[in-house]
Formats: sequence, structure tokens, C-alpha cells
Amino acid sequence: MPPEERNSDAIGLHLYSFEKEKKTLLLFVNFIVRMVNVAKGSLIKCDPAVKQYLVHLDETFAFGEKFILNNLDDQHLFVQTSSVPMIKEKLQEHIDKISYDSAEAK
Repeated sequence: MPPEERNSDAIGLHLYSFEKEKKTLLLFVNFIVRMVNVAKGSLIKCDPAVKQYLVHLDETFAFGEKFILNNLDDQHLFVQTSSVPMIKEKLQEHIDKISYDSAEAK
């Protein structure tokens, strides 16, 4: 005899009932509890070139650990809030290194 299925919508609990020798056997299958991951962070919006530099810093462990929590799209990163001052400092150092100041040339 095929099992009879009852669905409890509350948390994805499926009950299967089997009739055998006038006894009912209930099997609990697919008991699913969805865990939610919550992370506190900061959203950074930047141009693709700066974003690529930040991804490079993250991949090379420039701050001793990975700081990008989620790479959202080509202009947005979700990062650890504690790393924002270090990101600003690294970006300023990089900008100073690649920028040309005409006053220094004289």
C-alpha cells in the first residue's frame, strides 16, 4: 500500500503514514530548519577599478584576514565594518603612489 503523505506547513515537516498489520507507523522525513546567516558590515559603492583593487587586497590577505563578506555586483561590496578605516588608508596610499603631482615636479 503506498504511503499517505501529510504536510505540516509550519516548518517543512513531512509525515508519512504506513498501514501494516493494523498498526500505523509514522516516519518523520525532511525535517528542515532553515538557518539564517546574519553579518554586520558596511556597503561600499565604488567604480569597477577600485573594486578590483579591493578584491585583490582581500585575496592577498592584506589586512591579515579576508574582509569582503559578499561581492554583490560590479560596483558594490559588503565588507566587515572594522576594516573600513584600513580600506580608506590603503586606498589613499595607492592613490598617492599612482598620482602625479605637478608641484613636486618643479
